[in-house]
Amino acid sequence: MVVAALIISVLALLVSAAAVWYTRKQANVENERRRDEIAPRWHAEFTRKGSRPRVVLTNQGPSNALSVLVELVAHPPRVRGLVDGSTDAAMSATLGDVPIGVSIDVLVGIDQQQGKGGEIRLLVRSQDEAGRASAQLVVCNFRTPVVY
Repeated sequence: MVVAALIISVLALLVSAAAVWYTRKQANVENERRRDEIAPRWHAEFTRKGSRPRVVLTNQGPSNALSVLVELVAHPPRVRGLVDGSTDAAMSATLGDVPIGVSIDVLVGIDQQQGKGGEIRLLVRSQDEAGRASAQLVVCNFRTPVVY
């Protein structure tokens, strides 16, 4: 009788361990799905405000974006890079925090001698308030010539 009770206890322990493993696995799947749902969504528009061409990035929510970093992934030869606080064009720019509904300008270095437009692809990386990282590829077209 003691042996039977021991066997039943061991089986119960194995079943509960399997239940814990399965529950953790499902929680991880749910966390990944939730992370994608609450990641900031970005809208980009190419414009010329003032004297410099720029991409206006807007955080369309549903969460605030913290520590935003923009990387230039693909661009036509006309685009030299992003301008981040200096006159030199680089392949990335740090923007800081961007709350929901706020737009922020990313200056773009453009060679006036080459081409008349194209497509800029930006990878926007950020974190939310809980520290979860997200990344979104944003495409911005400028088909009409920009006069400087």
